[in-house]
Amino acid sequence: MAEFNIFIEGVWLVCHFEYEPAERETESEPGNDLLLTLQSAYVHNVDIAHLLLENIAVEIENLALIELENQDD
Repeated sequence: MAEFNIFIEGVWLVCHFEYEPAERETESEPGNDLLLTLQSAYVHNVDIAHLLLENIAVEIENLALIELENQDD
């Protein structure tokens, strides 16, 4: 699990993500990219993830990926 505070559409959300690290390709297994999947998005302690349009959820995941990459710098 990973947690990020995301500001989107004028609202701060506390978001929880399922985190799957990137894996290198081997001779027997294909590799895969880092993956963050939105699990919950809280506004004032209320989870609104199920109310979000898919394009907003994808944008939140992309913002979290950027945040995660910035932490590594």
